[in-house]
Parts: sequence; structure tokens; C-alpha cells
Amino acid sequence: MKIQGKIIAGKGTGKKIGFPTINLEIENQIAKDNFGVYAVKIFFDDNEYLGMANLGFSPTFESETPLLEVHIFDFDQDIYGREIEVELIKKIRDTRKFDNVEELKEQLEKDRKKIRNYKL
Repeated sequence: MKIQGKIIAGKGTGKKIGFPTINLEIENQIAKDNFGVYAVKIFFDDNEYLGMANLGFSPTFESETPLLEVHIFDFDQDIYGREIEVELIKKIRDTRKFDNVEELKEQLEKDRKKIRNYKL
């Protein structure tokens, strides 16, 4: 599944915990049964990047607005306001609420390692 859209500013939570994200509004275009954490490919400016994404809500931070939050591996550019395309390659787990930020960070490290080991 591919999702296209304009990058919007988030709350900066991902950056604060070491996993900066770009955010796309998904409104009602994605069915809730597709929500989860994915290995993704990101396309813009004729380049392709690997990353991981949370599609849906962020229950640990009690987010009420569904988003596509994408952490691009080995990337450090300001691309707010740009149009991009994100391809959901493989769902790696369901979204869940963590008891604290440290548990979330530990899981995100595991997710990133797992995705980097895939042959995408």
C-alpha cells in the first residue's frame, strides 16, 4: 500500500526520544484494521529511503489523531511541507500502549534492527 501526502509538523516527541519522524495526515483514507508498525520505503526527490512507520494512533502518548509517523533511517534533513510517497512494505507488529517512554524506545530499537535485517 502506498500513501502520498504533504509532511506536517508534529509535536516533536519522536525527536525527543531519539526517533525523529515526519508526519502525514491520513484522515479517513486508511482502514483501522491496517493500523500498526511497518517497514517502509520513502520516495521523494527521485530518491528512495528505508524506514519504519507507525500508522494510526500513538497510544503511549494518548494521540487522538491518526497519522502516518515515519522514521527515516540515516536521514537528517528538514523536509516539512514537502510532498512524499510512503510504501508500506511489511507489517511488523500491532501498535500498543507502553507503560513508559523507555519501554517504547527499547521496542523501537528492536523494530529498527528487525527492519534493517530484512531484504527490502
